[in-house]
Amino acid sequence: MLAILYLYHKLGLSQSAVARELGVARTTVIRALRKFSKSLEAWFRLLEAQGRG
Repeated sequence: MLAILYLYHKLGLSQSAVARELGVARTTVIRALRKFSKSLEAWFRLLEAQGRG
């Protein structure tokens, strides 16, 4: 779910729109992005460097 949340956010969806799409509270989206966005970004960069992205 975190990867999907991050991708929706990177595509430009608002936090409210992401919450609606995933069926979670907006505060959950805010907390997850605050807590995990840097590590998810690093993970996607690693996948891209390995040729999987």
